[in-house]
Amino acid sequence: AEAPLFKLGARVEVKDDEDDTTWEPGTVTELDEFGTPLVMKDGFTKAFVWHETRLFLEDASFLEAGTFKVGARVEVKDDEDDMTWEPGTVTGFDELGSPLVLKDGFGKAFVWFQTRHLHE
Repeated sequence: AEAPLFKLGARVEVKDDEDDTTWEPGTVTELDEFGTPLVMKDGFTKAFVWHETRLFLEDASFLEAGTFKVGARVEVKDDEDDMTWEPGTVTGFDELGSPLVLKDGFGKAFVWFQTRHLHE
């Protein structure tokens, strides 16, 4: 059997149907017998199987849990259209476990659209 793509506790985004243009955040709370994730959308009290589920981009590291450590040198992007990765340092984590990154030259750390390890 293939390992499921989604793990329990993974932060994901879901859509109701293919015409839905908005991805909404949630958490995988269980997997059905076929490995399909049941996702509780943020603010919901019940988990459902959604039309589409994808890993939260900030949380793509979840597949290798704990890959970002405080002090790690990383690169970040503001949004999917941003072609430039900019260097920074992981200073901590938000309540969802996403890395807070202090971009070089910035005075405050933020969760960025995408974070990856810096290969210097």
